[in-house]
Amino acid sequence: MTGDITGRDHYILTEALATAIVTLSQMKHPPESNIANMKEILAEWYPDGGFAPSIAIAERRFEMLSNGGEAA
Repeated sequence: MTGDITGRDHYILTEALATAIVTLSQMKHPPESNIANMKEILAEWYPDGGFAPSIAIAERRFEMLSNGGEAA
């Protein structure tokens, strides 16, 4: 990350990208190149694949929204 981004900023951006990846992936015609670019950004920030938990959380949130806000 660059010098002006704090730890909290990093967390928020990671959460936003993970949510966008999951949401856009559900579209009838997902913007594959944008999704790939978002994944590349996360891979740069987490070279060891450490962003997988953020994707899993985003998937659970998406599922909850799809179920009318009810926990699965």
